[in-house]
Amino acid sequence: MSGNSITYTREDLYEMVWAEPITAIAKKHNISDVGLRKICVRMGIPLPGNGYWSKQKWGKQGPKTALPSNFSGQKETKLEFRLDNEVVKVLSPVKMLQKEIENNKVLPIVVSDKLINPDLLVLKARESLTAKDRYRDHGLVSCRSDELSIKVSQENIKRALLFMDTFIKLIKARGHDICVKYGDTRVVIKTIEIKVKFREKLRREMVQQVPYSWSNAKYYPTGVLSFKIDRYDGKEWKDGQTRIEDRFPEILASLELRAEEELEWHLANEKARKVREERERQRKELIEQQDTELGNFQALLGMTNRYNQACLIRNYIAMFEKRGVGSGLIENDQLSAWLDWARKKADWYDPFVNGDDALLQELDKDTLVFKDREQKYRS
Repeated sequence: MSGNSITYTREDLYEMVWAEPITAIAKKHNISDVGLRKICVRMGIPLPGNGYWSKQKWGKQGPKTALPSNFSGQKETKLEFRLDNEVVKVLSPVKMLQKEIENNKVLPIVVSDKLINPDLLVLKARESLTAKDRYRDHGLVSCRSDELSIKVSQENIKRALLFMDTFIKLIKARGHDICVKYGDTRVVIKTIEIKVKFREKLRREMVQQVPYSWSNAKYYPTGVLSFKIDRYDGKEWKDGQTRIEDRFPEILASLELRAEEELEWHLANEKARKVREERERQRKELIEQQDTELGNFQALLGMTNRYNQACLIRNYIAMFEKRGVGSGLIENDQLSAWLDWARKKADWYDPFVNGDDALLQELDKDTLVFKDREQKYRS
């Protein structure tokens, strides 16, 4: 390229993305805005939110998110600065990261011709693969379930061990880790675990079963080695024009970007889960408030009805007393007893008086139904 390669620190890139839109910065460099955005995410650089630049256009200053100081990841990145007359050749995010890894002279991306201070996982794998009584499956030997996921022919054991030892050291040099869990070899990038495996490819042949008419499939080692992300949509690197030992930058870049994508997916899911939980909490809280409000209103309505009924009862008592005395139809002692009884019932029913009544103390005044009377006497 005719463009100049420029190294930006994390702080430099932070100031750039808050000084002008990320699309404008990408046009000045040999990168897409999506690729530049991914670099910012990987370097822990916060980006302006939706509407930030439109507010700037109208002279409104939006809030600027501070650059987190507690960050231990990538601190620098290189970008190709495009000259004015240069046609932009946009690199994909994986190619950008691959170039960055290739240009990092500290990283161990060259495979040695012998094991030097091998990782403990590699030592265990060597012991397992070179055991004399190791079972062969179609001519391939494999490690135990609690060891590295390697399956190769006898001739390729050394090459497999050298590859995996370099790979483990490279992973750790990038601040990641590798482990064996539940029978799988897992690369751990941040909190994301990616299952990987190292295999020798097999060739399938149909062999005629003499003197019978049918054929059986037989498999033979090909000497072609492959490294694969162990899942249904996993990417695979294998020997071809370029041996897999020379593809470490590509492999590592793909793993790191996959981990970044999965982490973003997990974070988005977690955010969505919290939103759902908050909505459910608000819904339940609203229902509880509504039920409480309805209960309070029903209690108010019940008290109002009881008070109105008590007033009606007292008015009726007064009218009954007036008519009973004037008519002479009721004896004075009978009238007096009834009036006393009726007034006590009005006081008992009136919510402001709540007089006592021995016989009706278990009666619900709102429904005028005895509370659990049958159950009480049955027990």
